[in-house]
Amino acid sequence: QDKNGRLKLSPLALMAYSSTGDLNRLMHIWPYKDYDDRTKVRSQTKNIASWPPKGLGEYLIGQENKILIPASCSPMS
Repeated sequence: QDKNGRLKLSPLALMAYSSTGDLNRLMHIWPYKDYDDRTKVRSQTKNIASWPPKGLGEYLIGQENKILIPASCSPMS
């Protein structure tokens, strides 16, 4: 359920967490048409008062962002 409207800006392809290996890691993947689309959508998220969700800061130790380009065989390409 999208209580804050973030999904109206772009779809969420994956939300996952680890239960083995590096524990307590959360990963989410947001696909974009291209880098310009990503920039536009990320700018629009600043207008959503509840994004990012509040209350996560006390649990957040680190954050890492990556730009990934799908392989030609990917359904996201």
